[in-house]
Amino acid sequence: MEALAGIILAPEEMAVWRQMAGAKQRRGQWLRGRIAAKDAVRSFVKENLRIELSPEEILISNDPNGRPSASGKWSDKLKRRLCISISHAGPVSAAVADGITGIGIDIELIGRKQDGLEEEGFCQEERALLSGIAGHMCNDWRLRAWCAKESLSKALGSGLEGNPSNILLHRVNPETGEIKLRLSDQFAKRFPGYADRIFSAFTGCDRGLIFAISTL
Repeated sequence: MEALAGIILAPEEMAVWRQMAGAKQRRGQWLRGRIAAKDAVRSFVKENLRIELSPEEILISNDPNGRPSASGKWSDKLKRRLCISISHAGPVSAAVADGITGIGIDIELIGRKQDGLEEEGFCQEERALLSGIAGHMCNDWRLRAWCAKESLSKALGSGLEGNPSNILLHRVNPETGEIKLRLSDQFAKRFPGYADRIFSAFTGCDRGLIFAISTL
């Protein structure tokens, strides 16, 4: 892991990683997230600037709310902010990058324990919406809906702030995988530019994972 970190991380990131407290598993997860994020940035920069970057040329840092961003000597050439989002589930990390106002991704392992998720993650109206999805699919769609909320909160740069009802389900389309969301009254006041907006999260299943991606 030390050798991999030396290849992937910029000097500033290497200092953070070496000082990171906690279990080896947590440090490994952090490193995998950086690898995924840098791969996403490298793909975006190659497509838009025709520049091939090495991982250590990309610095991933976080703002006070924990929202990650990418920078480097190349970033001035973009002439716009590059938004990124990172998510972890068990041994898997995923990331997206785009030059838009905000983007968020969230992943979960299919079959993960859902103890309390229905009651704590969704209000009565949302539970009624999800109950209309037939049979065994309901469990997967509950996780999709949870990932949708998380992905939109990351796109906003805030997170759910310990209250899943800050973002509410509006409509679920099992045929396309699209979930519509809206902000609660509290979040609408915090983000007045999005108060009346209905957002889309695109969800799916892939190789044992459930995922959702949202943009502003």
